[in-house]
Amino acid sequence: MPARGSTGRIFCTGLSLPDPVTANRTPLPYALAGVGVTIGGAPAPLFAVALLPGYQQINFQVPFEGQFQETQSGQGESTAVVIQQNGNQGSATAPVSESPGEFFQLVGTGYGIFQHGTDYSLVTKDNPAKPGEILVTYLTGTPSSLDFNVPTGEPAL
Repeated sequence: MPARGSTGRIFCTGLSLPDPVTANRTPLPYALAGVGVTIGGAPAPLFAVALLPGYQQINFQVPFEGQFQETQSGQGESTAVVIQQNGNQGSATAPVSESPGEFFQLVGTGYGIFQHGTDYSLVTKDNPAKPGEILVTYLTGTPSSLDFNVPTGEPAL
C-alpha cells in the first residue's frame, strides 16, 4: 500500500459516472458522483472520478487512519479496498503495484512532472528548465516516519 497521506488511483469497471467529477473544496470530500472508497476500514478523500474508454478511474488520498500495512517499495502488500456507489458496493483485496512517486510521472516516460514556476507549463525537452529558475514538482509516498502533521483530506500549505 502506498504511504499514508499519499495519492493513489484505482482503475475499475462497473461504475456509472457522468463526465469527470473533481473535488472543488478542501477538506477533500469522501464521495464524488455517489462514489466512495474505504481502505483498511477508513474512508479515503477523493480528488476525482472519471469515466474513461472501457474503465473508470478514481484518484484518492490514502487515509492516515485505517488498518493496513505499508511497504517500502509500495508493492506486494494486500489491503482491503471497498468501492461503493449509491449504496452498491464491491470490494477486493489486492496488491498495490504503484510505487511511490509513480502517480506524478509523465505517462510512458518514467520522468517526473516538473513545471515552470512562472507559468506552470511543463518542463520538456522543447521547453527546458533554465539555470536558477524556480520549478514546481509534486511529492507523494514519503516514509511514514516523516510527520507532516496534515490531517486527512486537508491541503498541505
